[in-house]
Amino acid sequence: MRDQAFSQEVLIPKEVLFHIAQSHDIKWNALNADSLAKLVADTHVEPKVLVDAAVDSGYVSVEQGADLKCIDIASRVDELSDHALSTEEYLGKIGVERTDWVGKRTTTITPRSIRLPVGYRCRRWSRKR
Repeated sequence: MRDQAFSQEVLIPKEVLFHIAQSHDIKWNALNADSLAKLVADTHVEPKVLVDAAVDSGYVSVEQGADLKCIDIASRVDELSDHALSTEEYLGKIGVERTDWVGKRTTTITPRSIRLPVGYRCRRWSRKR
């Protein structure tokens, strides 16, 4: 429970919720699937975490929060944010071949290879002599 409270406060504090809702002209008492999808797309947090934060902040009631958690917004969030797309969907959207990205995310600079974020360009650095 402490972990959930901490992550919620770090990921989506009350001030961030207020700002994003205000920037999209979202009214908390009239929150629907489309406005919830906009909030999720902008904050990049799961709908459950966002709704819990809205309930804890007093923006929506507990009953309204329970109803919002049952709404399926996945397809709408996919339209609004590239972050919601799978790797294949994202590559198709930007027009890059799978072979150009997938499988080229490890480095051998360190004794143990590490996996880098997608699209990270790694160069081997060498000392000048």
